[in-house]
Order: sequence, then C-alpha cells, then structure tokens
Amino acid sequence: MGTDSGLLSTRVKAHLNTFFVVLATLVLGNALHMSVVTGEHALTAFPVVAQLVGGLVFGAVGVWSREAPREHQPGTGTDEEEAEEGFDEDLSPLDAESMDRLEE
Repeated sequence: MGTDSGLLSTRVKAHLNTFFVVLATLVLGNALHMSVVTGEHALTAFPVVAQLVGGLVFGAVGVWSREAPREHQPGTGTDEEEAEEGFDEDLSPLDAESMDRLEE
C-alpha cells in the first residue's frame, strides 16, 4: 500500500479515477441516448446540455485524480546492464515478507 507525498494515497486516487471516469461515461452516454437515439430531447435542450457539462466535469475530476506513471530513472549503467542487475524490489507490488515466502 504505497502512498505519495500528497493528501491522497495512490490507491484512493486510482479508485477516484475509475469512479469518476465511469460516471462521466454513463452521464455522457445517457445524454447522447436521450438526444440522438430516442429523440426525447433536442441536443441543445437543458437536460441534455446539463448532462453533457456534468459528464465533462466528472471526466475532468477523473483525469485530475489519475496517478501519473512512474518514470524510469536510469542508473549509471546502460539499459542492458540494468536488465542484468535483476529484480528491482522498489517496483515490486510484494512486501518483504511476501518476497521471502516466494523465494522459499
């Protein structure tokens, strides 16, 4: 359970990202369904526009909450030398106890 220096942990940010992106997709899809598929409302009608704006806001919050991928921080050697060094424990999802059980 890794945490970053911000206010939210990486896991919470991942859950927020997924929640808001899925919510944005559902809201935008419903707006398009109401206007284009069923013709219940015009594309410029208030309910459709409100859902489109809401979906875009939810999508923006989802993108904001996304954790940036960690960049490769090369060491002093070349990529081939780094590949020969073996397993990088910092990038492992397993803790030390799990690694010990795996090695047994």
